[in-house]
Amino acid sequence: MVWLLTFDLITLYLILVLILKQRVISSILLVKLGITLFVVPLIIDLYYAKHGGVDEYSYVLMAKNHLLSEDIPKLQLGFSYGSRNFEIINAYILTIARPFLCNSSFFDTLLFLRIFHSLLGAIAIVLLWGVLKRLPYINRTPTQMLIVFIILSAPVLFWTSIGLKEAITVLYISYFFYILSLAMRKEHGIYSYLPVHLLLFSVISVYVVLVRPWIPAITFVALSLYTLLSKRVLMFILSVAIMFLSIKLMGKNITQLINIPSYIHEVTTGEDKSFPFLVFQGFIKLIQPLPWEVSNIFQAAKTLYAAIMLITVLRITSLNPRKIIKSIRELWNYPLFGTAFIYTIVWFSTIGATVSHNAGLYIREFSQAVPGVLIATLYIADNIRSKTS
Repeated sequence: MVWLLTFDLITLYLILVLILKQRVISSILLVKLGITLFVVPLIIDLYYAKHGGVDEYSYVLMAKNHLLSEDIPKLQLGFSYGSRNFEIINAYILTIARPFLCNSSFFDTLLFLRIFHSLLGAIAIVLLWGVLKRLPYINRTPTQMLIVFIILSAPVLFWTSIGLKEAITVLYISYFFYILSLAMRKEHGIYSYLPVHLLLFSVISVYVVLVRPWIPAITFVALSLYTLLSKRVLMFILSVAIMFLSIKLMGKNITQLINIPSYIHEVTTGEDKSFPFLVFQGFIKLIQPLPWEVSNIFQAAKTLYAAIMLITVLRITSLNPRKIIKSIRELWNYPLFGTAFIYTIVWFSTIGATVSHNAGLYIREFSQAVPGVLIATLYIADNIRSKTS
């Protein structure tokens, strides 16, 4: 029965592809489905299973245990309950699908949850595309755009194809930017429906607050900083209010939040570093390890990906720092671009600076930065190319 339910989820995936009727985004979603069904099993189930598995295995096992015990624990708010809450929410998902999961094996349940979270990741990709599809650069060069999008969003395509928290986290961040783009539009076409999107976003926000409570805080810190710098008073007041609410739900205050990067860095490395060091560290970790420091295949893959990504960014922005800086100034009045740009810096300054040097873990966490990087990069590229074409 579980295979029937999994087949239904894959069918939903394909229906999503057919509804969109756009070659580029449809191709990206089919690539993502292929990663879920073929690439992930090869990497995760064959390699990692021999080396102790990944977090996904423990999440599925604990969710099944909660389901079988008929005693699902209560959800708790707080900075330290993310993984526990994710297991509980998975147990509730399995409860809804219980008729299809009777006497199912561990790997049957694993496949079902994997496809479910991959579908959430696919929706995140569609929302990102909804933000970017209006850029002339995308419409002029669809094939090049397909390649650029896949390269820059590779961590999202892979890590949201697994039953991990990345799927709902990236969906939240992508939806955040999508709603911001809708709010900035003057026209109200069929894709607007802003109140409906706000309602759905609120539901997703509750999920994210339970499993990754610092993500809403970071997104609204970025929006607060942008609205402060651009002197948008009403948006600043609203974003600050939501930011403080997010911090409160984490069980922290603003002083503790500022100190979190230094605290994590001190705990993980035994060194106490200043905040400017953490800002630099966040960016430098993207290209580490350097080619001569690579010691295993996963480090080699991360180094290769970082090189390809940086070359792609430099290539589409014309390799001209002066043009890039000029474009940032010209685009600053666009809230979507400004917030995405600041969000990227905030992410590198906090999560990016404190995450482990472990190659797989860094790229997994980097998927949270991808929406900001993608939006900021393609806006800059579009601005530069519109003047040279």
